[in-house]
Amino acid sequence: MSDTEYQKNRHSCYYLKYHLVVAIKYRHPVLGIEEIRTRLLELSYRLIEEDWGCHIDNINTDLDHVHILFSATPQIPRYVRFPDHSF
Repeated sequence: MSDTEYQKNRHSCYYLKYHLVVAIKYRHPVLGIEEIRTRLLELSYRLIEEDWGCHIDNINTDLDHVHILFSATPQIPRYVRFPDHSF
């Protein structure tokens, strides 16, 4: 594993990548509109990097969905989880 950079904290050594795919409701092709696409990317960076404290490695859009590859620590904050489930 030549390019793999493991991260460490006090109790673990990890390399976690998450691939998140978010589809537009009813798969409407609205991401072809540059203003909507730009705003979605701004909000994605703010939510994932600033609010969640994760790092976006790559982000791509198609006309009706977005792919986000991001890195995170093993300790994901509670507010990231779905509110209708008790973990």
